[in-house]
Amino acid sequence: MIAVLAAAYSIWAVVGSGWTVIWQGAVLLAAGGPVYLWLTRRRPRSGRADGPMGTEG
Repeated sequence: MIAVLAAAYSIWAVVGSGWTVIWQGAVLLAAGGPVYLWLTRRRPRSGRADGPMGTEG
């Protein structure tokens, strides 16, 4: 029940903010895609999974 109320409030807040804010958010979200791809391609692959602090764990 709480999740349904939270989703309804979120939709209401987004729609209430106006189309300009929605489009600006969509453009910024789309602009982040190439940055994410650039950063993930730039990172060297070690061939092993690291733990939360950069060590195996």
